[in-house]
Order: sequence, then structure tokens, then C-alpha cells
Amino acid sequence: PKVDMRIGTQIARWGVIEGFRITDELNPLDFSEFLMREIGDRYIPVFMVKADYYQNQTTWEGVWIPQLKFNEPAPAGSEWEEFQLPPNLQVPPQTLENSNVGGRVTRQYGGWELGASYLYSWDFFPAASRTVFGLGGGFPDRSTTFAPTYHRIQTIGATFVTGVGGDVLKGEAAFVIGKYFGTIPVDMNGDGISDIDELKRNYFKYGLRWDTRFWGIDAFLQFSQQRIINWNPVILQDSIENGFSLVFQKKMIYDRLTLKFLVLYMPDHREAMLRPRVEYLFTDHLKGAFGA
Repeated sequence: PKVDMRIGTQIARWGVIEGFRITDELNPLDFSEFLMREIGDRYIPVFMVKADYYQNQTTWEGVWIPQLKFNEPAPAGSEWEEFQLPPNLQVPPQTLENSNVGGRVTRQYGGWELGASYLYSWDFFPAASRTVFGLGGGFPDRSTTFAPTYHRIQTIGATFVTGVGGDVLKGEAAFVIGKYFGTIPVDMNGDGISDIDELKRNYFKYGLRWDTRFWGIDAFLQFSQQRIINWNPVILQDSIENGFSLVFQKKMIYDRLTLKFLVLYMPDHREAMLRPRVEYLFTDHLKGAFGA
């Protein structure tokens, strides 16, 4: 009665904020339709052993993931293309020492649910590792070999959930160690070869979520921010990046009909998405949806 163990191909989700991945990094994502899919349909299941131990107000969770899978891009040339896997990609072998492992503990303190987590895993995005060899000094016979590969990262996270009046406030934060960030090509020697490789940096990411209800409508407001430590101007990503999302949802006809409206806004890139959606549950096994 104190232990729950699940072994097999599954999806395990950490964190308390939907859509913005902060501590929730156990499963890779399928980007074949980018953000158009429902959040739960973007996760790629992997084989893992997940165990929970319940001790009064505390839950201890351990995860071992021996199967290595990484993010899947959209087909090249499609309207959803955001990134592609580079040629000559070096994929780590499926060995026990290459497993992803992590643990999380959550505890109830009065009206608060507090959590802390640690994950030692592979970054789901590869880094384009580069080797330059030749005479150097700007001579034209220098050549470059790319051996893109995946790298290990560590994620230390924390979460909280609490009630504020009749509303719910949620938050989470993570400190990521060892992430490689892509850079702008910089040719300082004038030989046509970029002299700056991807840069290894640590970074913070954190977010807040407020759940409320008015006039029978559920509303979820979220904010997320990422900060790169020791940021360099050649890094493609900004030193600080923000994201906002707002969801309105109303259930009708004994919860069979659901009206949704999503607003996603990324101010640093001046990008936004508005998505109205109607869902109808015909039976317990059949749901239809229409949206734009």
C-alpha cells in the first residue's frame, strides 16, 4: 500500500505548469506539428522504471530510463519545420551507463505542496560539435569536421502549489547545468570558417501559473522566463526569453461539450498564436474536435 511501481513504455510528467517545460524533462517531444497538437500528444513514450513510495505527507519518486530517445523534428520543408537533425549525428549507444536517472520528493505543508527534483539525463537536442584542423593562422587549407552529438545535462528543480482564496497558484523553477547553445557564425580569420563553436552555459528557467474561475469559465494564466548565465552576444538565444499563455475553458451539456480559447505570446520574438477550439465527447471512447 505504500509503493507504486510501473515498468514499461510510458510518459512521466513532472512539474505543475502546462506547455512550458521547466522541470518536466523526462520524455522527448514530437515536433511534427510543432505547437498545434494538444500538449499531452507531443510527448514520446519511452521505456522506464518509475517507483513511488508514500510516507505520510511525503512522496518519494525514483525514475530510471534505460531507453534513449530524442526530440523528433517535423519533416524537412513542412510548415512546422523548426529544426532538423544534422548529418553525421553521433547517437550515444544504448548501454546502462547511458541511462537517464532522476528523483523527486513532494510534501504537504499545511496548504502548500512543495517539491524538489534532480535529473541526470541527455539533452534532447544535439550540439553541432566541431573540429578544425590544418595550418591555422588564417591559411585557406584549414578544414572543418562536424560531429554533432548529444550531451549530458543536469536539472535541479523545485515546485509549489497553494490555494489563494478560491484560486490556485502554482510555480516551478529549474537550474540546468551543461547546456550547449547554438551561436552566430563568426569568421575572425577571414578563412570562411566560423571560429566560435556552440557555447556551454548553465541557465535558469522558472514560471508561474494562476488558475481561477468566473462566470462559469475556467481561466489559466501562465508566465515563463529563461535566463542564460554568462550570456555571450554570439549565442542565438537572447539572454532573457519570456513566454505568456492564457486559456479560457467552459464545459457544457454535462461536461460533454468543451469550449476552449488559447492565447500564446512570445514577446521576445514578437510571435503569437490564437487558437479557438470546440470539443465534443460523443461516447466515453470517442471525442471530436474542431478549431482554428
